[in-house]
This record gives sequence, C-alpha cells and structure tokens, in this order.
Amino acid sequence: MIDEDRRPVMATDIAVLRGKMTETSSALVGFAVLRANYIADAPSYVDNFRGFILGVLAEHSPSTLTRESIATEIHEKFGINIPDLVVEKILKRAKRTKHIQGDVKGYSLTTSGEKIAPNVTSLRDKYLRQQRSLEERFYSFLSVEFPDHAELASTHIAKELGDYLERHAIPVIASSVAGRAIVRPENTRTERPFDYVIARFVAHLYERDDVGFSYLEEAAKGAILSAVITLDTSSFQNSLSSLHVYLDTPVLIDLLGYSGEALERASKQLIELARSQGAQLRVFEHTLREMEGVLRSAEAFSKSSRGRDARPIDLYFQDQGWNSADILLASQKLPDAVEAMGIKLVPKPDTYHAFGLDEEKLEIALQEFVGYRSASTREFDLESLSAIHRLRRGRSLGALDRCGAVLLTDNSDLVRASRRVEGERHEWPLAMTDSALAGIIWARSPSVAPDLPRNMIVASAYAGMQPDPSLWSNYVHEVGLLEARGTVSPDEAVVLRSTTVGRNALMDETLGRGSAVTSDSPLAVLERLRNSIEEPIQVKLRNRETSEAMASASADTAAAAYIETSEVVDRLSGELTYERSARTEAQRRLREREEADNRRRKEIEAAAERHSKHLLRTLVWVIAACLAGLSVVNLANPEWLSELPLLKNAVWGATAIVGIFAVLDTMGQGTVAQWIKPVESKLADKLAERALLRANLLST
Repeated sequence: MIDEDRRPVMATDIAVLRGKMTETSSALVGFAVLRANYIADAPSYVDNFRGFILGVLAEHSPSTLTRESIATEIHEKFGINIPDLVVEKILKRAKRTKHIQGDVKGYSLTTSGEKIAPNVTSLRDKYLRQQRSLEERFYSFLSVEFPDHAELASTHIAKELGDYLERHAIPVIASSVAGRAIVRPENTRTERPFDYVIARFVAHLYERDDVGFSYLEEAAKGAILSAVITLDTSSFQNSLSSLHVYLDTPVLIDLLGYSGEALERASKQLIELARSQGAQLRVFEHTLREMEGVLRSAEAFSKSSRGRDARPIDLYFQDQGWNSADILLASQKLPDAVEAMGIKLVPKPDTYHAFGLDEEKLEIALQEFVGYRSASTREFDLESLSAIHRLRRGRSLGALDRCGAVLLTDNSDLVRASRRVEGERHEWPLAMTDSALAGIIWARSPSVAPDLPRNMIVASAYAGMQPDPSLWSNYVHEVGLLEARGTVSPDEAVVLRSTTVGRNALMDETLGRGSAVTSDSPLAVLERLRNSIEEPIQVKLRNRETSEAMASASADTAAAAYIETSEVVDRLSGELTYERSARTEAQRRLREREEADNRRRKEIEAAAERHSKHLLRTLVWVIAACLAGLSVVNLANPEWLSELPLLKNAVWGATAIVGIFAVLDTMGQGTVAQWIKPVESKLADKLAERALLRANLLST
C-alpha cells in the first residue's frame, strides 16, 4: 500500500538533498574527535575531554568563557554533551596544572595552555568531511533500497546517525546504570521509523563499504567514551575479580549462535573481555531450564509451525536447515556447550528468607515495563533478579567492580523494572544490558578489544532489522483474520508469519511502525514476496531477449567472420603441418649424423688401440731379439769379446735381464705383455685423440 507520503524518490530529490547536506557538525563529528584525542593512560578518564575545553578556549583567547558557555559551545560545535559538573571538574584539574586561569566568572588559557591546546577546529573539519561522505552514501542507498519513501529523504541523516549510536550501539550507559528512562529500540519504532532504515544502512555499510563503515565505527567508539563520562570512573583501573556476571536466557541464546553470526560474535567478545578483566561468568540452573524449554518449543515448531507464531530462534533454525532431531541434540548437549564456554552452572542462593525482597511489587513492575506474554518467562526473570539481590546480601555499592553480582540481559525494560522496587539499597542495578556492560568494560581498556564497538554496531543493526513483539503480534493477528476469511491460503499464511523472508518483507513494508499495520498489510507483504521472486526471473527474461536480439542482428557478421576465420585456420593448419614435417626430417637427419659420428669415433678408437699394441709389441720383440743375441754371444764367449769389456758387460746384463724375466714369469708375476698394457692404453688414447681431431670429431 503506497500512500501520498510514499511517492518514489526521484533523482531530483536526491540532487536537491545533496545540495543541502549539512555544513554543521552532528554528534558523529564530536564522537570521532573524542576518539581521536583519547589517551589510554591519562591520569584521569575525564582528561580525555580536556582537549575540547582547551580547544574552545583557544578559539576565544584571550577572552574568557564561563563553565556553562564552554559546555554550550562544545555541544553546538561537536554535537556532544559534557555535563556542567564534568566541565567544572576538568577546569579545576587544568587550573591546577597551570593550563588555564580564572574563576567561575570566566576562564582563559595561560601561555602553557595555549601551547598544548589541540586544534580541534581542524579535526572538526576533517570529520565533517567524513560526515558529508556518510550522508552522500546514505542518499544513494535510499534511492536504491527505499525508492517508495520520498519522505525519508528530508531527514537530517547525520543527526539521526548520531542519535542512533546513542540509542542503540551504546544504549545510554549512564541511564542504564542510574535507572533513569532508557529508550529501548523496540519501543521506539512506532515513533522512529527511521531507525529501521538506519539499521539497514549500517548493515549495508558493514557488508559492502569498508570505508563508510570505518567512519561510523570510529564515531561509535567515541560515543561509548562519551556515555561513560557521567559514571564514577575512579575505579576503572580496578580488577573485576569480585564481580560475578549471571547470563540471562537471551544472552545465552546469542552466545550459542542461535541469533545469528553478528550477535554471537559481539556476545562472545563481550564475555572474553569481561573474563580478561577478572569477571567470573555464571548461569543459574533455572536459567538453563528456561533455555531447555526454549529449545523444546523450537523442536516442536520445527515439526509443525501451525501451533504458534514463529520466534527469531525458530526462524534461525529454519534458515540453517535444522530439523527436530538437530534441535533435540543441541538441547541434550546444552550443559556441555555452556561449560565449554567457561561459564559455570550454579544454583540460586538458598537464603530465600534472608535479605527480604518485595517480590510481589517487583513482579508487578516487571509486567508493567516488559509486558510479558508468557507468565513463565516473567517468573524466570523474577527468580533471577531475586537471586542477584540475595547474592548481594540485600545491598551493593555504586561501582561495577564492587557490586558483587549482576544479571546480564538484552532487555532494557527488565533493567528499568529492576530499579522500581522501593526501599532496596542497591547503588548499582541488579541487571544491566549486554550493550551497557560492553561499553563500560571496553572504556576501561579500549586497546584490549578494539573491534568490540564494531561488533556492537553490527549486532545492533541486525537486531534492529527485526520486528518488535507488539508490531509482530498485530501483524500475525491480521494474517489470522485473512486466513480465516480465505483471503490467503494456509500455505501463504505460513510463509507470512513463519519465515524470515516474511519478516523482512513486513519490515520493508512498515519500516517497523506498529501503526502502519492494517488489515491490508499481509496482502502488501505477500505482494512484495511475489515481486521479489518474480523480479529475478523477469530480469533474466529481459536479458535473454536482449541477447537474442543482439545475436540475430549480428548473425551475418558472425557468419562472415566464421568463414574468414575458417580460412585462416586452414592456412595456419597447413603451415603448422609443414613445419612439423620439416622439424621431424631435420631431427631424423641429426640422429643419423650422430650415429655415423659415433660409429666413426669407435672405429678410430679401435684402430688407435690396434696400432698402439702393434708398435709396442714390435718394440718388445726387437728388444727381446737383441737380448737373446747378446745372451748367445755371452755363452759362446769368443776371444774378441774379452777385448771389448764394455760389450762383455752389456752381454752379461742382457743375460741377467732375460734370466730375471724368466724367473718372474715362473713365479706368476705377469708377462711382458701384461706389463706394457698400461703403456698401450695411454698410447692408444693419444693416437685416438689426434685422429679424432683430424676428423673433426673432437673439439679442441
């Protein structure tokens, strides 16, 4: 249903809005400046806000400003609120350090103060550019995702994003602790339909735009630091070893991953950070019983979804493809799963009659603020708050590290109700939201878990994209009426009230506004679902028609190109065949040449060996003949031999050599042929080398 406020967002709308993008700071800028000036080891937490005060005084130097005008100017320039008393505290500390001078009538910077005063104006300008970049991104997102909601385009997006961080990412930490009015996101959707759009925008940045999301992340960190300033920060350096954190059922569901990856990641990082600062994590036995009941109900829903409305955990199991057996197995393993996360299962204290608590008044307050639809859920919450009260022995101090025990929940209304019991002496609330605890613990040591604010923003965005119980109840009632009248079929009714796509379509249709639910809302949601299914098919059909038209128009060109290509392919194929044949023939000739050279080389080496053997054998025989002749002459001993003494000695020597050879041969010491074999080999190598060189078969 599109009313007059839901005309399409036109390109002219976006152009006009971009021309009107704010030139003034929102809280986004102030939060980012605060984060940039944060000093982890500052002597006091409030010193992190000193830069704002010194910067404002520097811009007015040498004029003086009162405490109230300093706070007002910081709010106007940076969009953040620093309470007057905190401003006064910072001024006193700066006066003691000789950085400012003056009194309640007016303050100004000293010479030393002027030297250290930061240029907050340049920082403001830097982050103002980032703010405008976020606005630009938002308007582009709006034109694509919400084209039927032109009324949203006139919203001051930077201011809305700053307010969103204060309401959602860090749900007013000080108010949560002090028990003042807490604006719960679910309760504000009817007044703030823009919250759903921003949640979608934040999720869009997280999934698709790292740069845009980084701007928001830095602002969120500053928002947490800003929210903590009104607390007593003097004990931030103390350990949390005496703090016992008891997890409520919704927090346990998040930790187990049954609310989706984003909430699981944020919850796990929170408990790890709490544990790293000494806190001890606990779960009451009755809380575990409540969790088991939730899983049993989800198991029954998975078998038949017609018995009741779907809850987020039912849709999660459905999206994950879990059947009843899977859920039953998870229920059976629940105690082990809790223990595996380092969470201790404990009974509630048995001192029921001690430290009296007016449970009747507390139960009335719970019903008034929370509006339970299930009496058993209210009783479990009452039991948990009563147990925390008794664990504290009826009283607690006003600091997280000294309160003793606290119930951790995701329900800010439960926190508000816990503060409505009169006459109790708890300076720290019995219960805290997980976001408030995360903000305080992160502010105690931001460098330990720098991604925690990022995960908090993402978790808040995905949670903010779900319908609140009141809206969902009204919608399901209308679906039931349409089903009873036969306007929608039973199957369509199941899709409308028992599927994730049905919930998402409802939020897109109503923007989370309970007042937007009418008798026609389920039909509008059903139409959205049909369009979401048909649109991709229509896009494919259009793309196919376009492709076919283009193919038909270029058929002749394609055919000609094919013929030309075929000719080129045939020619290249012939050339390739010829080249392959030539290469094969060359390789064959090369092999033949190598074989011929090898045969020639072997022939030369064999001839050299024969020639060497012949030369040496001939030489041996010549020497042997000479020796034999001399031996015969010696045996004949002619007269003329005595006249030649040198010749006679030679004859005796030859006779001796022949005798030695004969003796050695008789003793098996080898023949003359064997002795000269090495000489033959060396001579053969020399002869072969010379012959190979002449034949060009051996390189020089």
